[in-house]
Amino acid sequence: MKRLLIPLLLLLTFLLLGYILVRSKNQKILTLTKNFKESEKTVALLKDDIKVKEATISSLSKELEGIRGTVIYKELKLIKDTLINFKKLKDKVNSYQKLGVKTESVADKFPILTDLLLELKFEEASSSIKAYDDNLEKLYEQKKEEERKALEELQRRYTQVLDQGGYIRYSVRTDVGVFLADILVADLNKVRVITDTANDSDCKRDCALLTLASFVSRNGGFAGINGSYYCPPEYPQCSDKKNSFDFPVYNSRLGKWINKKNLFWDNRALITFRGNSGSFYKFEKSYSTGTSVDAGLAMVPGLLQNGSVIVGSYKLEAKEQIRSTRSSIGFSGSKVYAITARGVNTYELAYVQKAVGAKNALALDGGGSINFYYNGVYYAGPGRAQANSIIFKYR
Repeated sequence: MKRLLIPLLLLLTFLLLGYILVRSKNQKILTLTKNFKESEKTVALLKDDIKVKEATISSLSKELEGIRGTVIYKELKLIKDTLINFKKLKDKVNSYQKLGVKTESVADKFPILTDLLLELKFEEASSSIKAYDDNLEKLYEQKKEEERKALEELQRRYTQVLDQGGYIRYSVRTDVGVFLADILVADLNKVRVITDTANDSDCKRDCALLTLASFVSRNGGFAGINGSYYCPPEYPQCSDKKNSFDFPVYNSRLGKWINKKNLFWDNRALITFRGNSGSFYKFEKSYSTGTSVDAGLAMVPGLLQNGSVIVGSYKLEAKEQIRSTRSSIGFSGSKVYAITARGVNTYELAYVQKAVGAKNALALDGGGSINFYYNGVYYAGPGRAQANSIIFKYR
């Protein structure tokens, strides 16, 4: 009997567990079914609500269309659009004025438009605003066409100056950027390069200075550019040697070198001119003092030699590596290039000279000493008075 009782208990246990599982599943099914039915009711209610709202929207749309068709709506819309377009016209005039467009013919009409608005003549005002806006667009297109023609003319003149000589201010495109520069191109067959010093002999302190215009005038020239660095009195390190310079400069007027003994210093370049050609020395110590020249000066750094950029060959000060306004002189064959470029370091200055056609070039002084003078006009400067300068004179 006991042997039968245990299996019976196990069987009853399994049956009870099965019943509980089935009942639980049925309960879940009933719950899900109930939830589904409630969701269906909710969806049905939402659909009904959507239909109601769609009907309301449709009704409102029809009503709105009816309102839009009314005279008062059209008048209010005209007023609103006219006021908005008047403001847009004013904003456009201000914007185009900043672009250099001559907008006076339109701006002068603003009082008329204001009067029309005050008189409630909105249709006439709207029509006038449209006409003035069209006129403004024509003025803008005319400005763009003028600029295009001016650019073409400037490019033509630039090419002509590089080919035939003369002066031009031009944004020169180089391999390292575009830089605005004053450029003088001279043919050594027609023009003589002169280097002159304010002092007639070596000077250690309180040396004489002249304006670039004075240098050009006393040598009978037509153009000039600042020369090598000198020690200005406002520099603390120049207190005991103000206005002096130690760079060798050939005084064409006197036919002799100033600071001749310094021609053998290291890390300085030298450029000289004789007749219708120039000579360039990467280091001035390679120059023979017995070589006859008409003009010449030493400075650092050299920029170009035989078409190659050589700025990296020199020990540069920090100020020479930052962008500033800088002058330079270069040559190729019988052509001389005097350039004052803006926003360049000495490396970029070399590329400006290269872009215009120079094969050899030398940096000149920069910053407050910048001077570029042509036909009685300073195109750069006048900066400080000069201890030495480069002058161009017709032969």
